Amino acid sequence: MRTQELADTNRELREQINERLRAEQRLRHQARHDGLTGLPNRAHLQERLDDAIARASGRGGRSFAVLFLDIDRFKLINDSVGHVAGDELLVECSRRISHVLGQDDIVSRLGGDEFAVLAEGIHDGAEATRYAANILRAIGQPMWIEGREVYPSASIGIALWHPRYRKSEELLRDADAAMYRAKRLGRNRSELFDEEMRAEAMRLLDLEADLRRAIMHDAFEPHFQPIARLDDGQHVGMEALVRWNHESRGLLTPRDFIGVGEDSSLIEQVDWLMYGHVVSSMADYPTQYMSINVSPRHFLSDNFADRMLRMLDEANQDPRRLRIEITEVALIEDAPRALRILRELRNHGIAAFLDD
Repeated sequence: MRTQELADTNRELREQINERLRAEQRLRHQARHDGLTGLPNRAHLQERLDDAIARASGRGGRSFAVLFLDIDRFKLINDSVGHVAGDELLVECSRRISHVLGQDDIVSRLGGDEFAVLAEGIHDGAEATRYAANILRAIGQPMWIEGREVYPSASIGIALWHPRYRKSEELLRDADAAMYRAKRLGRNRSELFDEEMRAEAMRLLDLEADLRRAIMHDAFEPHFQPIARLDDGQHVGMEALVRWNHESRGLLTPRDFIGVGEDSSLIEQVDWLMYGHVVSSMADYPTQYMSINVSPRHFLSDNFADRMLRMLDEANQDPRRLRIEITEVALIEDAPRALRILRELRNHGIAAFLDD
């Protein structure tokens, strides 16, 4: 009797231990894999990349490439058909990519509609480009999503192994930069990261550092462009245009820095510095209104109207002498919120112009 009880107790303990081991294995798997597609996640990929870098750096190491992939117009599918359809598309694309990989290769979902591939044994750009073409062909086959036939495509950036790479983040960064070039050049294609792109990446990195210093020292100033009434030519307003007084390059227009400002989200700080300058300058033009350009990101933020009205109040300036210029994107993205903000501004006398 006691022997049987002991055997039963041992069996229950073994089952508990096995269940705990299975639970630990599930947790380890979940920590290293994407919940939607089941693919390795970014952390898992970076471990593999660091291993590949270590092997390639040694004597007789094997070369490799990193491919950064983004599904073209994925947001359109999400917005038009729904997020469930978007998830179906991502799962199917992950399956298609996995199907064309080499035996030692790995594909990871980095998040959203972004994937990365570690392709072992790739020696040059031509070989990497052929590899990317196989992925593009696989993805480009028609698929049925929520009862609709869609023809997906992707843009791929390629970074080839080079001894200068020390960390996985560096390879992913350069492959990502090449992917954005593929986007700009028309999508459904691949681009190879090269020295020209490296120089541009370093230029943008330096420009971002300069921009951060400029924000700290408020190196921005408004340039006022008069607005004339057509019937008699009288100046009725001034449009404020931002200029950056760069420490070594002189006066820069927005086209010189707005891209890096938007990518780094620094442009919001620049804009509010400008708004402060404009409000302070309203006293210099007592008979004219001031017009400022407001991005959709600013306009649709929760505190834009309150912050702008508070700035005018602290400067003791009449809100009725301020105009904001917004693009149609600001109105389309979130129409109900846009209407609420416009009404609030209009109740205080601030009018809006449609820009472009």
